[in-house]
Amino acid sequence: MKEIEQIKNPNAWYLSHEMRKGSTGFKVKTYTGKTGRTYHSKEMINGKMPVYIKGNELAMLCDPDTLSFLAFMED
Repeated sequence: MKEIEQIKNPNAWYLSHEMRKGSTGFKVKTYTGKTGRTYHSKEMINGKMPVYIKGNELAMLCDPDTLSFLAFMED
């Protein structure tokens, strides 16, 4: 059985159906200034959002409340 994660901010932009509609993920900026992307098909891990920085196959796990939305990804 999958553990249900506690969501700090249930009205967050990354949970909005309207924000997710028509895209495969988001382009985001981390609080350290790195730019990366998320995938809607990838689930959060222990309350952290996987962010893929260009050139890395492994995701950086980020607190979603520290991410800044930059754009929609459609690829």
